[in-house]
Amino acid sequence: MFVKCTTLDEKITKDENVEITWTFRQLKFILEVKCQIPSQDIRLYYQYRLVEDDRTFQDYNVNSGDIIKMEWLNQPHTYNDKSKGAIDGIEVGTFWPSRLEVSNAGVHKPVQWGISGDPKNGAVSVVLSGGYEEDEDMGHVIFYTGSGGRTRGVQSDHQTLTGCNEGLAKNCKVNINRCDGIGVLTSNWNDCEPVRVVRQVEYMIPEEKNANKCRKISLYRYDGLYRICGYWPILGRCGFVLWRFLLAQDGIDQRQVFTVKNLSLTLTYSNNILERAQVERKRLGVSKYSSYRGDDRWLLVRSQ
Repeated sequence: MFVKCTTLDEKITKDENVEITWTFRQLKFILEVKCQIPSQDIRLYYQYRLVEDDRTFQDYNVNSGDIIKMEWLNQPHTYNDKSKGAIDGIEVGTFWPSRLEVSNAGVHKPVQWGISGDPKNGAVSVVLSGGYEEDEDMGHVIFYTGSGGRTRGVQSDHQTLTGCNEGLAKNCKVNINRCDGIGVLTSNWNDCEPVRVVRQVEYMIPEEKNANKCRKISLYRYDGLYRICGYWPILGRCGFVLWRFLLAQDGIDQRQVFTVKNLSLTLTYSNNILERAQVERKRLGVSKYSSYRGDDRWLLVRSQ
């Protein structure tokens, strides 16, 4: 029989002849050769489910002609999706049980990455899933942490204003100062391009067999458009430099942002953030220090 292997954005499709008794690991080895992607960096999905490598096609009742979705991990972190703004037919408050179904709906196409965007076209969507402890979600105002610098889920280097982070910054509609690396808090938010925001939320629902007991489920909810109104580097709790983005719900009065929970922002010009990062890493017992390539002048924004 044959199966149709396609990437999540459906730009690459491979028709493969397989045996019903084959494991998905065997299919990965074939795709490794044809796509030049290491097999350990390939994830396969069938009918919205992540398949296990050592299970067979027969275990999942795969039929000839069925579609197997491919996701490639650890590739250059940009995602060229030009579908900006709201999507017809997708109402605010719509739920999905998995990131794959969010991707299939076109709301946020990357299954793993939290930011969908690239430096040329800007960003189109983000997902809030609690990946960074520096994130602050206040409802109609979000302080969102950028991506990059992680190894196996642990921060191991500084983030840079490149890739999808640069895509988010591009939405701010302010020229990026590459020489100084200075952050921006724009004064005219209406000129900033919005992104779609998806939140991972948890709910308690009654058990099917016992209504007196509840179980926790995790869903993904579309919460509408938010504008990228500013961005700046901060010293994260991990001891590395992280990029932070200010997202404000589309249509919100700009003055409201600075009254949420008595929030005020103090802009402080600093030229020693990397030295502070090195001191913090020593305090945390991290001996290796990776120097940041670029100017070390930063605009820090602290919540008071």
